[in-house]
Parts: sequence; structure tokens; C-alpha cells
Amino acid sequence: MSVHSCQGPLHYVSQQSQVEALAQNIEPGISVALDTEADSLHHYYEKVCLIQLSFGSHHYIVDPLAKVRVEPLLEKLAQCTLVIHGADYDLRMLRRQWGFEAHQLFDTMCAAQLLGYEELGLASLVKRCCGVTLCKSGQRADWSRRPLSPKLIEYATNDSRYLLCVAERLEHELRIRGRVEWHREMCQRILENVKCHNTARSEARQWRVKGWHTLKSSRAHAILRELWQWREREAQHADLPPFRILGNEVLVRLAAWTEATSAGDSLPDFIPPHLASSARRLESLRRAVEHARALPPEKWPRPSHVNCKQAPKPSKSLCEELKACRDEIAAKYDVPPQLITPSTALLEIAAARPHTCEELKAVSKLCNWQVELIGEPFLRIIRAHEHASDVSPASSNLFD
Repeated sequence: MSVHSCQGPLHYVSQQSQVEALAQNIEPGISVALDTEADSLHHYYEKVCLIQLSFGSHHYIVDPLAKVRVEPLLEKLAQCTLVIHGADYDLRMLRRQWGFEAHQLFDTMCAAQLLGYEELGLASLVKRCCGVTLCKSGQRADWSRRPLSPKLIEYATNDSRYLLCVAERLEHELRIRGRVEWHREMCQRILENVKCHNTARSEARQWRVKGWHTLKSSRAHAILRELWQWREREAQHADLPPFRILGNEVLVRLAAWTEATSAGDSLPDFIPPHLASSARRLESLRRAVEHARALPPEKWPRPSHVNCKQAPKPSKSLCEELKACRDEIAAKYDVPPQLITPSTALLEIAAARPHTCEELKAVSKLCNWQVELIGEPFLRIIRAHEHASDVSPASSNLFD
């Protein structure tokens, strides 16, 4: 597909008759470039605000907020090969909102990773494959607002406009380097993960925000949980993403401050101005802080590691040898080491010490191509450790 063919006409689809006509134009089995725009940076209850499609030298912006039913369109798209850049988020959003399930996928970000590209963003790939420089000015836009400016419509269109051209170039390179099957397996894994993803928010896990482990006591964890719950209520009430109420770093600092201070103390001066300017919200935070301070021990959360006491601890030397082997294989194939074997899988392999490639795959949940690359070298290292006496536990930051 030439860059010239990417310059075809744009159609803004905001009426039901237009949705039906677009669905009729999609032939089963064709490749369709797809992207979505959501409003997660601006609203608590995030939703898909636009669906961008490109195929047959035409480009379409479908507006679900125009009160149209997109199900007929999604039914046809389920019969196509979808070309998406970083497909996981788009597919999760489409599945959560409409129950959509894709069956064939070509993920351009995944392809770029397998080819050893250092710059994986869509703009970088379009520049490399098509020689076109994309504008990035719409990345933080509120896509739920209407009407959309011509500039935002252009930005949204460009997210799918060049994808088929990029995919064609990447697929050619994958074929030359013998990695088409690697890519197919990884795309299938993405589809499976999306299908199995549980969209329910688990409060027992959600309150453990980044940095929570710096709080050492169960009481501090209880305070953090209460403050997290306060932030969730405020975010829902205002229909804002939680970080717009209070960032995670401040939330953790506030939990530590609350534990270290006494009832009646004024709120700390690191409370951000936008929160301090709202008398109602500030008063509700004060009440949440006092309630958190007063929680009795029986209301404190249990330590997060209670269910992991029996987890086997891998040998430190074995972990280091597997990591070195993994890194050597990654350098040979010019791909990121984490793509060959993620650190979590490496630790699981070291702990389980599988004896066959089948056992290794079951333990690590890696793709076939990954097991083919690391299988025999890893098994040789594990066999050499079977009679070793070094069983010192791996440090938690071994792969940092």
C-alpha cells in the first residue's frame, strides 16, 4: 500500500444510516485499520468517544456519542483482520462497552518490538515507514466534548490513516527475518488476554497504589485504604479520574502523615491548591483522615503476603545464570530481553525448575517461539543446578 493511497477521503459517521452503510461496505476477511479515542484523562466513567477506521483508501470517524448503534459495524469488524497499534487497550474498551471480540489481529507495536525497533510509538513508525510526520497535539484532548475541532478530527484520522501502510512494511520485514509466526502467536495471546480480562475493579487490590509498600505498618495500610476510598467517592461524584482529585504520591504521603500525627492536627501543607480551594472537598478529606486514624486493629487489612508464604524461593545463582542466558539470546536476535522472557516468568522458571520444554511452557505461560529459543539452554542450566547447594533466595530487586 502506497503512502499516496493513504490520502483518501474522510467520512464522519454520526447517523444510523451512515453506520449501516459503512457496515455494508466491509467485506469479511479484509484488513481494517482501527483506533479508538476515549476520555479516561477527563472522566471517572471512561467510554469510547470515537472509533477510527481505514480501509480501501477511505477513512472513517464513527461517533458513538451521536446516539448511534455501532453493533452492526462491530459485527462486521469481528470478521476482519484488525490492524491496531498497541491493541490491548482499544480491544478491552470495545469489549467492555459493547462485548466486542476480535478474531484476527495485526498489532504494529508488537511487530516493531519483534523487529528490534527502539522507537515504538505510532508517530515514529509512520515517520520510519511512510516518511510522514504526525502532529501529536491531540494526545490529551477531552474526546467526549462536542463539536470536535477540525484539528482534533485530523489528529484522530491520522491514528488509523497510515496503519495499513505501516503494517505492510512491518509484515514484509517480519517475513524476511522469519518472525511472522512469532508475531502471529503474540497477537493471538493479546486476543486471549483481552477475552479473559476481568474488568471488575477489586478494592482489595486497587488501594495498593504505587508507593504503598513504603508504608510499613498495617495501620498505615488501613489509613491508605480509607483515603483511597475517599478519593474514589470524590472522583465518582465529580466524574473525574482519581488522579485529578489527588495523585498517588500525595495519597501515600498523606497516609504516612496521618499515622504520625494526632487527631485535630491541621492538614499538611503538601495538599495541592486545587483541593485546598474547595471547602466542601477539604472538609470531606478532614473527616476521612479522622475516620482513618480511629480505625481499630480488627479493621486493618491483612498483610498482602499471607497467601504466598509457601511460594518456593528460587536460587539466586540460578536466577542470575538464566538471566544472563536470556540476555545473550536477546542480543543474538536483536530484541529486548523482556520480550524473550519477562522477569516474572524468569523467576517462576527458576523457582519451579522444569525438566522439559512442556513443563517450562506450563510454568511460564510463554509463547511457543519463546520456549523454542530458551528451552534447551534454560534446561541445561537447570540440570546443572539440580545438585548444587546454593539455595539463597533471590532479592526482590534482582532484575531492577
